[in-house]
Amino acid sequence: MAIRLFQNLALKVVSRPAQVEQGTAAIPVRLAFVTPPTFAAGTPAQVDIDAEQHTNVVLVPSSAIAREGEETAVFIVMGDTAHRRPVQIGLDDGTDAEIVSGVKAGEMVIVQGQAGLPDGAKITMEAEEDEDNAAPDEKKNDAKGTEKK
Repeated sequence: MAIRLFQNLALKVVSRPAQVEQGTAAIPVRLAFVTPPTFAAGTPAQVDIDAEQHTNVVLVPSSAIAREGEETAVFIVMGDTAHRRPVQIGLDDGTDAEIVSGVKAGEMVIVQGQAGLPDGAKITMEAEEDEDNAAPDEKKNDAKGTEKK
């Protein structure tokens, strides 16, 4: 298990319980620095633990996910048309969601304005204000759905 602090200091698990107590969502874990830091005693630290990590996956903003009951979908842009595509979600950290199936890398996904958008709706794309001044490699491949009437 890799654990990193704000200064990218490596930690290792020193002790943990053999099992989680039933009815609780927390367990006591004792950590130690791999290399001793120069922090003063009592210095507060925030630790983020990546319990699972996937590489080479398709990510979309979590806000792009449309949910209807148990079904999840995204809207893909094809020309000037929005197409609703069912997807299977993997890891979701609240900011980005892993797409296990349903979207391929490079496909343009509608990230704003898709609520209530019908499948096959004609759309227009708006560039984000910040994108106009961004370098070409910094521009996002995102679209905002606005139905044409």
